[in-house]
Amino acid sequence: MAFIWVGGAYIHLDSGVYIDLAENLLKHHSFALSSLKPDFEVQSADVPYGPQIFRTPGYPVFIAAIKFLGMKSPYWIIFWQEIIYLLAVYIFFKYGLMLFDNGTARAGVIFLMLNPGGIAYPKLILSEILFLPFVFLGLFFSACI
Repeated sequence: MAFIWVGGAYIHLDSGVYIDLAENLLKHHSFALSSLKPDFEVQSADVPYGPQIFRTPGYPVFIAAIKFLGMKSPYWIIFWQEIIYLLAVYIFFKYGLMLFDNGTARAGVIFLMLNPGGIAYPKLILSEILFLPFVFLGLFFSACI
């Protein structure tokens, strides 16, 4: 699991926060961090769970849903992110077919699949992977109009 964390720390600092938020959603039904002093929060010893006001709940809800279905390992999160990424690539291909010939659309998909960000981001616990399908769906539907 070296791609998620190295030496006991997550590669990206937000990864641990997303996991923590997802677990608190499941255990406490609260969109809050469990640490006593999270960044940008006002908490005290009397109120250990302060609301997380600087984040949107979409990605922690995604992680919580995976964990709720019994898939506790971070590998499951990465598995579903890879599926989402492949669906986004398929949408991009369909969008390419609307604008270009088959060969050009396939070339675009190959370049997208070889993009280092496309290879790396689905293997990290980051919210960016959920934005991509929506961007490509927006492109697809704008081409349909």
